[in-house]
Amino acid sequence: MTMGDLVAAAHAYYERHRDAKRLSGTAMANIPHGKSVAILTRPRSARDHRPMRESREPCPFCQTRGDFGCKHFAPFEEARPV
Repeated sequence: MTMGDLVAAAHAYYERHRDAKRLSGTAMANIPHGKSVAILTRPRSARDHRPMRESREPCPFCQTRGDFGCKHFAPFEEARPV
């Protein structure tokens, strides 16, 4: 491997790194902020192993509304913007 090969490899690495930084910054700029979104939170107690609801839709098993919770799912909680 010659010195020219090393310089070319370093230059290619620098360009890839520069492009990745540039593209990642623009990708993050398009994310809307301030909206309420559903997030997974920790269970209310360590013994509560029910899966979290992703929406207010009724439970497919017992038809209980999602924000009340039931024996199949923990209640749906909507994240509030800070």
